[in-house]
Amino acid sequence: MKSKFLRAICLLFIVGIFSSANAQISFNGCSSILGPIFPVSLSSSGTVVSGGITRNIYASALPGPACAAGNCAFRAIWSTTNTRWELQLSSLGSFSSPNLLYYNDSASYPNPPSLTLGTWTDAVGCGSISTLSGSVQSALPVELVSFEAKRLDLNEVELQWTTASELNNDFFYVERKTLADSEFQIIGTINGVGTSNSQIDYHFTDFNASSKSASYRLVQVDYDQTISYSEIVKVNRTESAVVLDVFVSPNPVENIVNVTLDLIAEGVSNVSLEIRSIDGTLVQTQDVSVESLGTVRLDLGGLKSGIYFLNCKVDNQIKVVKRLVKI
Repeated sequence: MKSKFLRAICLLFIVGIFSSANAQISFNGCSSILGPIFPVSLSSSGTVVSGGITRNIYASALPGPACAAGNCAFRAIWSTTNTRWELQLSSLGSFSSPNLLYYNDSASYPNPPSLTLGTWTDAVGCGSISTLSGSVQSALPVELVSFEAKRLDLNEVELQWTTASELNNDFFYVERKTLADSEFQIIGTINGVGTSNSQIDYHFTDFNASSKSASYRLVQVDYDQTISYSEIVKVNRTESAVVLDVFVSPNPVENIVNVTLDLIAEGVSNVSLEIRSIDGTLVQTQDVSVESLGTVRLDLGGLKSGIYFLNCKVDNQIKVVKRLVKI
């Protein structure tokens, strides 16, 4: 499965990492200027990595056959400067200063686009390309439209990704790398759906994400065991409190109310609960041990019946306010 990531919360690309050593492209174009030297064969001659995506380079042998420009050698390469595929000409025995013949804005990978994917634009008056076949991309059948990581609490990170279409997708490995790891470790496996033209949503929760910084990536595996990697997303553990919610029960309350704190408390020195009357008067307060955050019991038996407000304060800042009814 070859995958293209589109922009979302976290923009990522799934990329092919393998190419055939004997892959070739047959090219026929610009004969009106360069003469009857076509078709020419371009062989796999390296890779270009840009934006986390690996793309193959195809080139004919240097210096190339005699042509109207001297000697003509050709190269299909992803231009990192212009962010497009280019078909280039060398007449000097090297590709250090090539001439541009055609370009295509399709972001296909790992190989150049065919004549049916994107548009090959004539840059110098060569006329249309008549042949571009072999190891070219005729389509991008699988698209991964989003991949994001979100911390849920001190120990949990949720990963979510969505594919718009899939072809021969067997499964995903989910990998994580922390500050203590020298390389990525597999932490889970999620089955793919094989082939689909519908949007598919995936999610995975890492329940052991206690490291202050963690990096995640997906490894997509085809039925034929061809693999592709995603770019890396990083999640840091917060160094200050983030109160997710406060739950009170029972409410209305007669005497004892249970207050459950759902928060990330890394780096927090003080957590307190305070009860205020409807006019804002402070009527009760209780400090909460950071080491024993969880459910706290408050005795409201000494308060008069009425409406009160429970404030959760973290380092003297009010984070959550809850309405209480005392009966």
